[in-house]
Amino acid sequence: MHLQPHGNAFPVSATVPLKITVPGSASDGHHAVTAYLTAAGLHFTTQADVLVAHKIDFDTGTVDENPWLFDADGSQSNGVQNRFADGTAHFTYRFPFPADTTSAQVILTIDAEFLVQVSVDNVHWTTVLQEDQPVTDGSNKADRSIDLTPFLGAAVDGSKPIYLKVSDAFPNDGWGGRVYHVTANIVE
Repeated sequence: MHLQPHGNAFPVSATVPLKITVPGSASDGHHAVTAYLTAAGLHFTTQADVLVAHKIDFDTGTVDENPWLFDADGSQSNGVQNRFADGTAHFTYRFPFPADTTSAQVILTIDAEFLVQVSVDNVHWTTVLQEDQPVTDGSNKADRSIDLTPFLGAAVDGSKPIYLKVSDAFPNDGWGGRVYHVTANIVE
């Protein structure tokens, strides 16, 4: 969190690590968290938005997608509830599953020439879905389930993050992966 003092003419700032633990009984939604710090006679404050979601279920290209969209990297959404990545573009979702998650799966409504990869660190990727034919007419649109359980590693900062990246299996023709809906099912 970035803190700035109140009532002080001197430009003083600091970055302080802060760990927030959200109880399992917390209600879904956005929660404002305010941190106050007093040091050397100065009073600092900052506020952060914490999203609590016991279920991940959203249409892409809508505001409901925003909390999960980690990296849009040149992908596009054309306003008809889908997101697509053509050529060298991609988009990545980050799902911070609770630390006690023992099983998880994601269901993508997807079509076109998709390449879907999963990572626990946003560096090393494993391909979990790939269209092997050049499909440009949406005829392969379907709900596809991906078991994320093998990727649930050790908890990091109170969660088991999973990164899901969608890109173009045939980057030369401009018909990359197009996702319409995302649902994640979690077992704790």
